[in-house]
Amino acid sequence: MKLSVLGATGQTGQFLVRQALEQGHVVKAVVRTPSKLTIQHDNLKVVEANIFSADSLVEHLTEQDVIMSCLGFPISIFSRVTGYTESIKAIVAAMRAAKVTQIIAMTSWYTKRCKRSELTSTSRESHSASFHSQVMIMDCSVSTKENCFAPHRVGV
Repeated sequence: MKLSVLGATGQTGQFLVRQALEQGHVVKAVVRTPSKLTIQHDNLKVVEANIFSADSLVEHLTEQDVIMSCLGFPISIFSRVTGYTESIKAIVAAMRAAKVTQIIAMTSWYTKRCKRSELTSTSRESHSASFHSQVMIMDCSVSTKENCFAPHRVGV
């Protein structure tokens, strides 16, 4: 299978690239800084692209079977628009142009343990330290944007 991996230089991305290569897949690692990915393999091609630009992505997604996103972004407390929001717009537009219909998006976040008195009333429900992870498998072959973002399967 031909896979494009976004976020391949992060810890999860590097693990995914290694695992995919071990299983015999052909991997295209789409990264911002190619020198950060030191994995060497005959079935690995590392390419540079801007994940916020569909034009930058489309050539790297063409002829791929599935897109796998391990993108991670720092928390933004001042804005409701995040790197995830902006990147997925470009990714889906590039996928449509490249005629790729499957994306697997992995996200994770960590909540820090703190004293109950330090929490706001809205965050008191979860005040212990924990790590959260989510995998969404989406089919973007549908005709409307709204349906593309509805996961077919979600694992938490």
